Amino acid sequence: MIESAGNSIPAAQPAPKDGEENSHKNKAAKFVKENKLKVAGIGQVTADTALLAYGFIKGNPEIGSIGALGYTAGIIGMRYGNPKDEKQLELVERHLGEYLQRQGVEIPKEPTTQGLMKRGGIIDHVEEFIYAHPTQLINTCFGLMGVQFMRGGMRENQKSMMASGAFMMASALAGLLIKEQKPDPDHPPQGTLAKAWSWVQEKPLMLSGILANLNQVSLAYNTYSEYKANPSQKAYMLKAVAVAGFLLCNCMLGMSSSGHGGGEQMDDETRDKLAETAARVIAAQPKEVQDAVLERISGFLATQPYVHLNAEEISAMLRKKVEEVARAHPASAGQAR
Repeated sequence: MIESAGNSIPAAQPAPKDGEENSHKNKAAKFVKENKLKVAGIGQVTADTALLAYGFIKGNPEIGSIGALGYTAGIIGMRYGNPKDEKQLELVERHLGEYLQRQGVEIPKEPTTQGLMKRGGIIDHVEEFIYAHPTQLINTCFGLMGVQFMRGGMRENQKSMMASGAFMMASALAGLLIKEQKPDPDHPPQGTLAKAWSWVQEKPLMLSGILANLNQVSLAYNTYSEYKANPSQKAYMLKAVAVAGFLLCNCMLGMSSSGHGGGEQMDDETRDKLAETAARVIAAQPKEVQDAVLERISGFLATQPYVHLNAEEISAMLRKKVEEVARAHPASAGQAR
């Protein structure tokens, strides 16, 4: 405080430093980069809230049902897209535990192996499916929304809305039917069409996002037409909010992967915890079967989401971990029967 003539004047607050502003921007950019599907879900829920309100005001049930379907897509993105490292580890360890039991491999009862012994119920298995296929389920909702857009346009005799529905259905089909795969470096595509198709296969959700945003051009035009026809009727503003939310959702979805959980993978620390757990199981087996169990676990983990390593890489990682476990706990190594 600065005193002057008996009055207290608040001292001026220091302006934020450039480094602090850049730090906040970097954190925001990192959050968006690591949570594309969650951000897409936020945009979707915002857009569909506006559409539900619009459908209620206009008495249009098709538009209202689009909002309900969109809420489903948005919630899937917000809850099941880009699972955190702890959830990734939980899901993979549960699958590994089930695999080991089917193979007749004894799991030592240690605190570090408890995740292998958890048994999920029906809800857990349903959620596992959603965690594994969030973009596919989102695109299914989008396809149904496109159908409803088409029906709503036919009811209102609005060609722009019918076009919007057609683009949305095409977007959903692209995301659902085109299998994501990287180009073969030994046999690169030749010719313009082959290169274009290779790009589409590498990033099918990018094509899906582009088609979905073409749908927003139609919806934006429909919004503008409604404004020009009756500016005093403010319902068009809700459509404008929906367009903005859909654009955000489609851009984030287009930058995602159609792989498990949006293509996310474990960080090094989480992968190390998984390797530690698997190594403790291997080290507890009789010496004569440890190599066979290690190779089976390596092959299994190579098929699991989030791990993103091949069997050879996992095998090398587990061998190193088994040696560390054997040195740290020599008395417990090779005791399982």
